[in-house]
Amino acid sequence: MAYRIKNDVFMGEEVIRIENDSSYIIIDPKWGANILAFICDGVSIINSDEETVKNKGFTGCPVLYPTPNRVKDCKTSYNGKEYTQTKDGKPHMLHGYAYYKEFEVVDTEITDNFASVSLSVKISDDKEVLSSYPFENRLEVKYILTENSLRVEHKAENLSESPMPYGFGLHPYFYYKGDAFFSIPSDKYVETTDKVIPTRNFPNTPDKFGDINKGILASSVQLDNNLIRSGNEKAVLTFTEEKVKITFDASENFRHFVVYHPKNANFICIENQTCSIDANNLLLEGFGEYANQIIIEPKKSDSGYIEYIVEKA
Repeated sequence: MAYRIKNDVFMGEEVIRIENDSSYIIIDPKWGANILAFICDGVSIINSDEETVKNKGFTGCPVLYPTPNRVKDCKTSYNGKEYTQTKDGKPHMLHGYAYYKEFEVVDTEITDNFASVSLSVKISDDKEVLSSYPFENRLEVKYILTENSLRVEHKAENLSESPMPYGFGLHPYFYYKGDAFFSIPSDKYVETTDKVIPTRNFPNTPDKFGDINKGILASSVQLDNNLIRSGNEKAVLTFTEEKVKITFDASENFRHFVVYHPKNANFICIENQTCSIDANNLLLEGFGEYANQIIIEPKKSDSGYIEYIVEKA
C-alpha cells in the first residue's frame, strides 16, 4: 500500500494530510496539532464541525496537556506554592495549554506499512503559561497512519530543575450517522459536581452506569464523566449504521477515560487520559490512587500511546 504526506487545505486551515490508498488523517499544526479528520476505508471516524473550526472551538481531536480537563477554581500548587492558571489574563480552567499552540514539524517517515509525522511544542516559551505552570517543558506528538489505525505517540520532557506533574490526553469527536454502541472498562469512577469537578468520592462504576462495561447505546445516555480504567482493558465504540468498530488501545500509563455525550448529540467523545480531572489537586489532598498524576523528574521524560484500531463490525 502506498503512503503519502502532503500539505493541504481543510475547512480553511493549512494542514498536513497523511494518506494511503483508502484512508487519511488531517493535522492542523498551527492549531494545537489537532486531528481535524480521520477517515478510514471511506468511513468518517473522527471529524470536525466547520463552524467550530472557524471559531477555534473544541472539535476534531484536540491535544490535552499538561492539565487535561478541569482544574478546580483554576488553581493548584507546585512545590508548595499556589498557582492560578490563566489565559489572556483571565482564569483558565479547561484542558491545559497545548490545544491552541502552534506545533513545529520535526520529522516525517514513509514506509510500506505506515506514514508518520512528528510535531513538537514548548508551551513554556509563553511567559503567561510559565507563570501558571512553572516548568520548562517540551511535548512531542507523533501521528502514525496504518492500513486500519491511527496511532498517536507522545513524549513529555521535563527540562526544568524540579519534579514536574503532568497529564496528557486526546479529545476525539467521533461523529456517527445513526447510533453508537460503546463499552468502557471501568470498576471505579471519579464522582463530580454539576460543574464536572471531583467531589472526592470514587464509587463503583456499575452502580451509576449499569452495563457500560458490557456496552450501552449512546442515544440512551447523556454523559460528561471520568471513569477509571480497569487494568489495561480497552474501550470499544461501534457505529451502528456505518458498521465499523473502533478499539481504543493505549499504553499502561493511560489510566482514565472521560466520556462526553451531550443530549441528542450525533457524536461521542471517548477521551483516553493519563490522569483524572483535577489530578494535581487530588494528589495533593491524598487521593493519588485515583488521580494517577504522573511526576517527571528533572531532565527526564514520560511517553505513551493511544491507538484507534478500525475494523468491520
